[in-house]
Order: sequence, then C-alpha cells, then structure tokens
Amino acid sequence: MILNKNTTKENFDFVVNTIYSKYNFIKKSNIQAIFVKELPNADLLLANKEGGNGKTTHIACTGESRQFFGDFIANTLINETSDTFYDTDRHDYKFKIFIEEKYVNNKNNFIKSHCALWINIKKDENQIGLSKDKFDDSNFKQLRRCMFKDNILIFFKYLNTNENIFDYYLILIKDENERNNLIRGIGTLKNKPRYAALDNDNNNNNNITHILEADSPYTSTIINPCNNIGFNKIFYGCPGVGKSYKIDKEYNSNIFRTTFHPEYTYYDFVGSIRPQIDYNLNPPTTNYMFLPGDFTKALKFAIDNPNEVVNFVIEELNRADTSAVFGDIFQLLDRDDLGYSKYYITNENIARVIYEYSNTQAIEEWLGIDVKKHQVKLPNNLNIIASMNTSDQNINALDSAFIRRWDQEYIPIDFTKLTKSIIISGLNVDWSKFVECVNERILDSGMMNAEDKQLGPFFAKESTITNEHLFSNKILVYLWKDVFKVNKSIIFNTDNVKGINSLVTLYSKDPLSVFNDDFKKDLNL
Repeated sequence: MILNKNTTKENFDFVVNTIYSKYNFIKKSNIQAIFVKELPNADLLLANKEGGNGKTTHIACTGESRQFFGDFIANTLINETSDTFYDTDRHDYKFKIFIEEKYVNNKNNFIKSHCALWINIKKDENQIGLSKDKFDDSNFKQLRRCMFKDNILIFFKYLNTNENIFDYYLILIKDENERNNLIRGIGTLKNKPRYAALDNDNNNNNNITHILEADSPYTSTIINPCNNIGFNKIFYGCPGVGKSYKIDKEYNSNIFRTTFHPEYTYYDFVGSIRPQIDYNLNPPTTNYMFLPGDFTKALKFAIDNPNEVVNFVIEELNRADTSAVFGDIFQLLDRDDLGYSKYYITNENIARVIYEYSNTQAIEEWLGIDVKKHQVKLPNNLNIIASMNTSDQNINALDSAFIRRWDQEYIPIDFTKLTKSIIISGLNVDWSKFVECVNERILDSGMMNAEDKQLGPFFAKESTITNEHLFSNKILVYLWKDVFKVNKSIIFNTDNVKGINSLVTLYSKDPLSVFNDDFKKDLNL
C-alpha cells in the first residue's frame, strides 16, 4: 500500500467497512479506490440549491481527487469505443457507473447508470466535472434529484473479477447519523473532496498509487479513553431544592437528557423497530428499521468519543416503571473500580447501532468484549445521573437490587442558595420565613412521609411568589389539597376557608384571614 503523509490504512479501511455495512454482498478485498466528497451548494441541481441563483450544477472534482477518474479516462482514450466515448473535441466522456437502486426502484442493490464526465479545457483544466443534464441517463438524473447540501458521496472503484475490469460505484449518504459517523472516522470534509486508494500487488498485480487529502484523519488503532471513572448516581430530595440545577452545574459536558413518566417504556429508552418513510424516493417508501432510544444514543456517543466524558441524565427516575424501562440494561449498572460494567449483555440491536463504523479491534481492546457476538458494556466515560423527588416514592418504588447499583446524594433544604429576599405578595413576609414555618408544621404533624412533603427554596419562581393571584393558586392550593389534606387546620383557618374557591377568593380580599392564629404568630403576623 502506498499512502501519502496525511493518511493511514485505517482511513481506507474505515470507509471500506462503511460500504460493507450498507451492502455486505460487496467483497471488501475487491474495493481498490475510494473518493469521498461532501456536496456544497454549488454542486446541486438548481431546484435543490439553498438560495442564490448560481447556475453551476455539475459535481466538481478538483485536486488529487481527479486521480480517481484517471484510469477510466486513460482507458477510454486508448479504446475510443462508442460505448464510453462520445465527444473528443469537448473532452466529454460517457462515464459508466453503478448507483444505489433504492433511489430508482426502491431496491437494496445497485443499478447500472451513466453520466457525463468532462474536462473544461477552456476554463479550468484542473477540474473534472461530473454530470450534464442533457447527457445523463434517467437513473442518474433521478439520483441527482435526491442530492442536497452536506450530503456525502462515496465513489469506489471495484475489481470485477469475472471480467477482470474495474467498475465504478456511487453511494449517497443522506442520513445525519451516517454522515456524522463517517466524518468522525476520516475527519471533517469541509466541502473538500478526498481521494484514497489501495496499492495491492496481490490483486492481479495492479499497482495503483493513490492519495487521501485529510484534515484530521482517524489514525489510531488503539483507543485512549479519558481517565474518568464512570458512575451511576441519584440526587434526591423534596421538590424545589435544586436537584436539576446541581446536575447542570456539575455535569455540564456532553449532556444527554430524558425524563421518565408513566408512559415511558424500554422502547423509548433503548429503541425499537419502527416504520420509517423515505420521502427522498419517488414514490416515498416505508422501511422498518431499529431506531435507537435515548440511552442508546448516549451510549453510542460515548463509544464514538472515548476521550470525552458523557453524562446521561434521567429526570424523575421513579415516575416510570423503572425495572421495565431498564430491562437488560439493569445488568450493565454494576460497575468495577474503573467505572466499566462488570458484566456484559448480548443485545444485537444496541450493538449494531453503537459499533457501526467503529474500529472493532480498538473497541474490543477498550471494553474487553466480543463485538461480533453483539456484546455490550458501559464504558468508563459514560456517567448515568438521575434526579428524584423523595415525596414521589409511592409512584414507583425502586427495589433494593436496583438502588444498590447507584450512589445516592441527598440535597438538603438550604435557603442560603437564594441570592436575595423574596417578599410574598399579600402577606409581606419573606418567602424563606414562610417555607421554614410550613416545613416545621409538616414535620411536627406526624403525617405519613412528613419529611418528603416539605418545600424547597426553588419550589416556585420569584414571579409566582410576588404575584398574589399566582401565589394563592399554586402554593396555597398545593398546601390545601396535597400537604395538609388530612388536617387542614394545621395552618389554615378552617372556620373561614371551606374549599379551594373560598381559599383563593378570601386570599385576594384579606390574605391573613386564611391562616389560623398560631401560624400567623409564627410568621410574626
């Protein structure tokens, strides 16, 4: 293999594996050359351009990438057959190429096509143009209609062993995840074409020298993970103590966030096979594919970025059926001293997503697993962080086997976190003083889950506290309905207040009259 100073064999192999993952009937050893190009606005059909009125619609191939077409042009000049060569004076060539059949007949294969390949001697002999509307066949025209800005083209030269000739193929990368994976593997394209090829003396003694233009290629076969020790941690406390704020402040890198709720399932968390409509095809076609869930997306990002710490945040951990949501992922939560899962699980759907386009050997060395057997582990750079209101324990209790796999931190009620005094509209008393008195009554009441019923300093926003109408409808109604629902007379004057309607109405007229004398005394009212 002959490669220039900007590339490695891993670059070539990465793109070969990308092609093979999409079409596994392709023989990897027969792929001889690869040309990768990100489409700029200028290379699109007029109908697909984002603004502007530039009329250039051919696909421009400049720099070293022109070499990809060198063998074709040289062979055409020698043979001058009518099948491949149609305008000597204009240097126009009939370029035969196989394109993805899904854009033509909705099939997972390749179909023969041809387009114009030409050199503009008058304007720029260093540029090769691909495609001219009047010379392209219907198949290639249909493919061009599906090309938009930032899509990626992968051309590859394929050894046809039956006829001992080279065929040319084209793959269009439109999916954002596929695009991002490809760029992570070979570096940012920045609209510059790249060209790579294999010099393999074992294939019919073909000696091909090739170059890859690379900005930041993937060069390492060994993953160097960050020194993070992965963990699972639950932050819990009563409503309004600042659990989510603390998580955002302390774990602010690469955050993936989800919120559990009664309808949240394993399929939302891990993923599921669902129908997808591809509107780029004509007519639109429905395919069934595995769509990764919130956890799988975070895990894939961690696998793809071993040098970065990734934080997967679960809000309201116990508001869903947690055992059902985690399913087999539960086994991964048991971590060793370095933050890796102690045990692996076998999950083909997850494995196919998180290891797609990855360096398999490096992953196996890093995690100590067998990728081919679809084994999955949590890496040390993935933290799982959850929040939970302790007052919600009765929604879905977390069993001891689950809790054992998490560190836990209680967030206390701390009014020193408030940066200023907030005066309650109507009472003219400080919010912190009001809540402290309420919380003291809750603890002294002997009610069930008394500690969990308390209010935190951030239970309500300042705009709510300082608005008489909002305060009564949110805070007072909450205390009436939920906190003191068994014995409302603990803080309320039940001679005056008979229900929510009288509570809100009376507070708007005479705020002090809704509370009993003992509570008003505690508030110095």
